[in-house]
Amino acid sequence: MGRKNIIIQHPCYFTRIGIEKILSNYQPKKSQGIYTHLKHLDEYYHQLPKQRQVDIAVINLLNGNHLQGELLNWIMRQLRINNPDCQIVLLMDTKNTILLGNHMHELHNIRVVLEPKEPLSAITDRLSLLFSDQPQDRITLDLKMPRLSRRELSVLSFLLKGKSLTRIAFRLGLSYKTVSHHKRSALVKLGVNSLQPLLLNEHDCEIVGQWLNMHTRHAMGVPYKSSG
Repeated sequence: MGRKNIIIQHPCYFTRIGIEKILSNYQPKKSQGIYTHLKHLDEYYHQLPKQRQVDIAVINLLNGNHLQGELLNWIMRQLRINNPDCQIVLLMDTKNTILLGNHMHELHNIRVVLEPKEPLSAITDRLSLLFSDQPQDRITLDLKMPRLSRRELSVLSFLLKGKSLTRIAFRLGLSYKTVSHHKRSALVKLGVNSLQPLLLNEHDCEIVGQWLNMHTRHAMGVPYKSSG
């Protein structure tokens, strides 16, 4: 077994060290992996062009990283083209699927998905798959889109057009409190805390807009139209 080039990306130093220790336990002492630690997701942008070989890449999609659409697309494309055999470890909350679905099709070697708050034993068992000689089925992420109610779809559509809650309440004939409730409920189902990252990122806003267009038309008979 040759030495593996392993990139571990996570903002927490102790988490990176913990993952490295687990991975090291499954490698012979004489051929331990060559580890590169990255703190932020955008550090992949500088690391991948200068690192020709990547055998294992740990990508943190927590802490809002799943909202960085353009950067994620670039990372996935680089790994797919330059390191087609690279094994991917994703640290993510699988409820954040609406935005991930547009990027994950670029990955063909997702081997392990780790969710927050999993017990250490489960994390260790999953990471051991990276060094298993037994053939493993490729992981297919469950990228089912969340089911939003008709009101939640309507409120979210107006919000992405830049309408205020007060204006939406007047337009729909609802109270401000009711509209605010529909907004919070929709955001929880989408796995985001705020619409601000979407409004600042045209790429991701367009993804949600397309999804809303399809589902609003199906549920309400009223197509979503972007403000552009």
